[in-house]
Amino acid sequence: MEIWDRYVIVENAFKLHEGTIVAFLECPPGKLDTPLKLTDEEGRSWIMEMYLFTTSSFEGYKKREAEEARNVFQYLLKPVGHEEKPLPGTRLLVSKIK
Repeated sequence: MEIWDRYVIVENAFKLHEGTIVAFLECPPGKLDTPLKLTDEEGRSWIMEMYLFTTSSFEGYKKREAEEARNVFQYLLKPVGHEEKPLPGTRLLVSKIK
């Protein structure tokens, strides 16, 4: 990864049941392979578990395609040691899971 590739920006995030989060992340280098660790400036972390492509209509499909053309991808996240979702506009450091 290049220096500018080490961060993603949260466009939006939604909490689901049992603490799982669906997040729309702007990824400058393109779609990222999972799993990865994401950390905010306050030290909170999430595990990026998997890439998602969900939609309920043809219009939704076209919208998702347009988002991905802008390098915005949908991922399933799991918080580590907390229950918060990342807030829109937050920059998250991307790192490999050790």
